[in-house]
Amino acid sequence: MTRENLAVRQRNGYRNSDKSYRAAARSNRERGGRKIGLPIGKNGYIILEDDYFVSAAGEAARKGILMFASNFQWLLVCLGNPGKEYETTRHNIGFMAADELARREGVKFNKLRYRALTGEIRAGGQRVLVVKPQTYMNLSGESVKLAGGFYKIPPERVLVISDDVALPLGKLRIRAGGSAGGHNGLKNIIAHLGTDQFPRIRVGVGAPEHPEHEMIDWVIGHFTSKEKKTVDEAVGRAVDAALCVIEKGVQEAQNRFN
Repeated sequence: MTRENLAVRQRNGYRNSDKSYRAAARSNRERGGRKIGLPIGKNGYIILEDDYFVSAAGEAARKGILMFASNFQWLLVCLGNPGKEYETTRHNIGFMAADELARREGVKFNKLRYRALTGEIRAGGQRVLVVKPQTYMNLSGESVKLAGGFYKIPPERVLVISDDVALPLGKLRIRAGGSAGGHNGLKNIIAHLGTDQFPRIRVGVGAPEHPEHEMIDWVIGHFTSKEKKTVDEAVGRAVDAALCVIEKGVQEAQNRFN
């Protein structure tokens, strides 16, 4: 190896002592990964995101190694409000769906990034980033824009699970797009994505019997013990519907679950 070639390899972080990191990057390329380093000065890169090699990222960044990260094909957004006091409320049925999905898949959605608790599943051979926004419902779009923007996920592959007071308790409605229907979380997502053309699964939580009942009090109110069985079944069906949308498309999911 010439002195000039060695200098080029060193400048890009590929020194003899970095064999393990080069092997990791090579392995990630074989998995379809993409470069995500940004040059800093003349001699290195800064790591923005690294799903495969988190433990190595700090050392790799110090050495200036260009790392890689694989893309997600879908973003599954499960809406709700953070905090123990909201766990079993009507507005949190999206979070309940995420928890049921985590239970089924044997994973945890506990990595905090993009202003959300996140985790990964695979469905139909595709990588799915699941997010539970921690911004509170009315600012959910901030999380969606950050995650979707980073991985360049188009709106038609951003699938949202939310509650719907216009539907009877337990009923599902799957749509390929459309208005927010008065739902502030969906409204904020539409504002941040700049379009309402993204699929969503709306889970009915019913409406208050008395017109004088404040809607905000209703949606942050807790399900009753009598409603629990219906809610649990609806959450399970919402997860089934989400997987169906990802694996077989919106039309098939509508035919099966609407």
